[in-house]
Amino acid sequence: MNSSSRDAILSIALLLAVSAPAFCWQDSSQEQPVLNANRPTGQPNPDQSNSNFVSRTTQAINYRQGTTNDVELRPTALIPDAKGKAKVQTRSGGSDIEARVEKLRPANTFGLAYLTYVLWGISPQGQPTNLGELVVDKDGKAMLKTTTPLQAFAMILTAEPDFAVSIPSEQVVLENYADPKLKGWVRSIDVSYHLVPRSQYQEQVQPIEKGVYGTTTKDPLILLQARNAVRIAKDAQAAEYAATALQQAQQQLDRAEDYNTRKQNKNAITTVAREAVQSA
Repeated sequence: MNSSSRDAILSIALLLAVSAPAFCWQDSSQEQPVLNANRPTGQPNPDQSNSNFVSRTTQAINYRQGTTNDVELRPTALIPDAKGKAKVQTRSGGSDIEARVEKLRPANTFGLAYLTYVLWGISPQGQPTNLGELVVDKDGKAMLKTTTPLQAFAMILTAEPDFAVSIPSEQVVLENYADPKLKGWVRSIDVSYHLVPRSQYQEQVQPIEKGVYGTTTKDPLILLQARNAVRIAKDAQAAEYAATALQQAQQQLDRAEDYNTRKQNKNAITTVAREAVQSA
């Protein structure tokens, strides 16, 4: 996935903000069943208290190669009745994941800046990997099949402004539960990682209009995401630091808007709008 201008700016800010290691790997010398599965999460790292990012801790699982595990995705306080499961099949070179979730609310419940959900893999070093978008249907259900080169990782689900973000937001709605009854022998890893705070996506320069960003419009979701991505890029001063990428994203968004106005083929709108999101 191409790194967008707004995510590049956020990544630079994160690197500048972090003055201490962003992870804590607690491991045993031998493989053993998952331990400390009920360790509390969400404790901020005092070393990062002055940064623009939020620190959170969860548990990663080091899956043994050749095993298949059904991992429970447990809700946070944001959507306490949500639930999900992920089937994780490990193989040489990575893991195959099939995630199913239900009872999710529309992402814009958390604010007009949020339009979709993204599943993340968090490495033991605290490095997030965007595993893919989960598009929620009218019944609050979503499904995703994806792969990752990781074999040791945590999984979280977050509400996001678009599908192409490279750093998770702080709107964590589900996270994996390291159940001691998981098949095979796995190791439990406590991992800390950083999240983009809600304030980063709120309106700063260009206002968020209700009719544009998803509460009343019938425009395609991907077009809403493209509008949102360009808005956030402008707020992140992409015009100054990534002018070429922003200009390209704006042109692609304008083309998608034109296709939508003229009621062109939905696939054409989707293709150009996705390009705008990835460029922004």
